Amino acid sequence: MRISYNWLKNYISPIPSAEECSTRLTASGLEVESMEKIDTIKGGLRGLVVAEVKTCVPHPNADKLKITQVDAGDGNLLQVVCGAPNVAVGQKVILATVGAELFPEEGDSFQIKKSKIRGELSEGMLCAEDEIGLGQSHAGIIVLPDSAKAGTSAADFYNVQQDVAFEIGLTPNRTDAMSHFGVARDLRATLYEDESYHLEFPNTTEIFSSAKNKHVIQVEIKNPEALTRYSGIYIENIQVKESPDWLKNALLAIGQRPVNNVVDITNYVLHELGQPLHAFDAEKIKGKKIIVQTCKEGTKFKTLDAVERELKGSELMICDTAAPLCIAGVFGGAESGVSNSTTSIFLESACFDSVWVRKTARLHGLNTDSSFRFERGTDPEATVFALERALLLIQEIAGGSVIGDLYDYYPEPVEWAAVNLRYKMLDRLVGEKIPREEVTAILKSLGIRVETDSNLGLKLSIPPFKVDVKNEADVTEEILRIFGYNKIAIPSQVSSSINIMEGVDAWKLKNRISDQLVSLGVFEALNNSLSAENYDSLLPEDGNASVKLLNALSSELNVMRRSMMFGICESLSRNLNRQQNDVALFEWGKVYQYSAENAFVEEEKLAIALCGDLMSNNWHGSKMKSDFYSLKGMIEAILKSMGINIHDLNFSSVKHPGLINAFELKLKNRSLGIIGELSGLTRKQFGLPAAIWFAELNWKSLIKAHTSARFVYHEIPKFPAVRRDLALVIDESVSFESIYSTATSTERKLLKDVNLFDVYQGEKLPKGKKSYAVSFILRDEEKTLTDKQVEKTMERLLDAFKTNLGAELRN
Repeated sequence: MRISYNWLKNYISPIPSAEECSTRLTASGLEVESMEKIDTIKGGLRGLVVAEVKTCVPHPNADKLKITQVDAGDGNLLQVVCGAPNVAVGQKVILATVGAELFPEEGDSFQIKKSKIRGELSEGMLCAEDEIGLGQSHAGIIVLPDSAKAGTSAADFYNVQQDVAFEIGLTPNRTDAMSHFGVARDLRATLYEDESYHLEFPNTTEIFSSAKNKHVIQVEIKNPEALTRYSGIYIENIQVKESPDWLKNALLAIGQRPVNNVVDITNYVLHELGQPLHAFDAEKIKGKKIIVQTCKEGTKFKTLDAVERELKGSELMICDTAAPLCIAGVFGGAESGVSNSTTSIFLESACFDSVWVRKTARLHGLNTDSSFRFERGTDPEATVFALERALLLIQEIAGGSVIGDLYDYYPEPVEWAAVNLRYKMLDRLVGEKIPREEVTAILKSLGIRVETDSNLGLKLSIPPFKVDVKNEADVTEEILRIFGYNKIAIPSQVSSSINIMEGVDAWKLKNRISDQLVSLGVFEALNNSLSAENYDSLLPEDGNASVKLLNALSSELNVMRRSMMFGICESLSRNLNRQQNDVALFEWGKVYQYSAENAFVEEEKLAIALCGDLMSNNWHGSKMKSDFYSLKGMIEAILKSMGINIHDLNFSSVKHPGLINAFELKLKNRSLGIIGELSGLTRKQFGLPAAIWFAELNWKSLIKAHTSARFVYHEIPKFPAVRRDLALVIDESVSFESIYSTATSTERKLLKDVNLFDVYQGEKLPKGKKSYAVSFILRDEEKTLTDKQVEKTMERLLDAFKTNLGAELRN
């Protein structure tokens, strides 16, 4: 939320410096995320002065240029080359002196330098409107009235105002601070110890009608459950025109575009008091009647942005007797707004239900200043006050008079909440005793009424604009943020209990795995848990369905994700499109689905994806491309660190629309996840040109398989190991895992390791056969092995391979 320092000056007198305001607001809970010095005209017209053209002659080397001599008020003449067709002797013009930086309406800023143009010296520039941000015209230079005095700065001539804009990170519960006055109230509260500072309320005028007991515009509320209060007045004889400079400057300071005096006043009051207003052109209200109701599903309605929207039937609408005029609390209509021909208006000020407004805004993908405030809750007591404030400004700026009575629908006035604050509870929550007179002063400065004061505590009345203050703890928070958290001393002793966690510390284990993946060169990703329903075609048909959102933001975010693959693919696409071709990502997250058993299922997953090279070309070696085995190796390293014997893993081939060469990882019949290469269908869906390897592991299954892996250090073996190699010819269907398990079950004492170091398939082997070159590491922990022992062990292993696997030694 953007707040203007100059605007705050209207309510606090005197006001601290902008820097002190920033510090105080942040300390009170309204965090100032940034401060920006701004000018009502970009660049502040610094370095620009009023000058008088003394001479003007044609340029000797250019037909369309002229050489002028100008007086900038100091009596010295400056030579300026000018190409404007309207420059003439005696004119008062705007001169950009050497060193000035100009900020044109379009394009980048540029600096004025002393230069030669077609051989003639030029010591500045005579400016057109668009060159200094004053307008769009480039027909010629600006010609000022004769009364303009040479030497006057352009900033003074155009009354350029300087301001400081605070960008405040407003939390959703702080509805009381969604306005300049609300921020000023908090700022004044932080100054509660100094009575020289005063909080001044905005001026208003009493709504006085020239025709009593008469409603020119009738109002009918058909959906009372959708609002708390609805107020409005009818104003005639309005003159719509450009707003005065002070009003335009105030809106520009907070990033608002001025429109006309009436619309600008409604926007000004919204940002001043936090109460949205809407002005209807009264002549466009058919039947002279406002009806607050819902419309039939399918009704077409064109909003102010000229977009025709189809209503769903659940939106609260402001209608006349013929058609809808406005989406209540969200957006105005294109046909009923104020225009230059408007002479009478119906000015609306309401307190709409936050849930109704929030649902409507999300339904149509709208986020406006009005909906921002109504969604969080507005003060029902502010509706008439805001009308009175707007009426005063309209009468000052646009003329007009109220005709008819104020319409005010407020069937059940909101009462101030009663809270009993016990000093004992206050001291316990704060941690120390705050002086009682300071507690009372803080509460009063925040607009909270102290009904009774006793030695035991306070009986308080909480105003409706404090929507998040409901109990003692909330009141304590209000007191503490104004008193100052930094004033509370850190206790010398802290009491705490020791929590003993039973079983696996999943959080610690997850962090350890993340560190392990990062050490392997894999970067962590974080993606949205929302996804597109059309991605479901990339998943197997297992009877499960996506969890759909009732009010989706878009068709691209209309379901909860069923697989981590979707977000990872979007991240890979984003990187590859920016020429980051070597990418390794992992992500922790949850997936959601509606199971075939009619139950919602939520599971946590670990996804890993590799693309491109794991190692690029360097002086020490060639590049190494990622592949299936690179990803498999990472997964095995993770499982090893979890104490899982990777030789117990089983990889079984499965069909998966989103993957090719897909395998399900199983550990003793427990599924751990899936691994494979992204299919062409998946790559096409996400615009991925390169081969990508992907794995998705089930975290719950990993936790169950996890054993407390304790790393034990052993003494370095005293006796040497012996290596023997066998080249085995086996059937193509035989896996290395079969060789490993056969070897380890045959020789349990001496065999320390089995490794596959070469695979051969070719013409020299019979059809359906392959050759595995396998190494065996043997060692006796108690003595040195003899050749006889080694040969006997190898013969026993070979016999086992022949018997169990049909293996033969390769010649």
